[in-house]
Amino acid sequence: MLNPSLYSLYKQGDLSLPAEEALKDSGLDQKSIVKCKNMFALGMIYWMFDRTVDHTRDFINQKFAKKPEIASANVKVLESGFNYAANVHALAVHFNV
Repeated sequence: MLNPSLYSLYKQGDLSLPAEEALKDSGLDQKSIVKCKNMFALGMIYWMFDRTVDHTRDFINQKFAKKPEIASANVKVLESGFNYAANVHALAVHFNV
């Protein structure tokens, strides 16, 4: 059985809100903006594990090459999540893998 005292839990709350804030001037519809929220979480994870977002940025740009507005939105939210994690002091843990 897992011992919860061995783990740290960081509650972030609704990830739609930071995605919406990052994309408020993008011109995308609400549905498209909400779909980007996972990129915010991924950016935070990249920071926590001391990884760059370069590979994912390249993948997004390649995958959405025919929809540059979607690619740009996802990259912006990914980088926003990374920057949020780097600047908020609630995430004191930083792993090097």
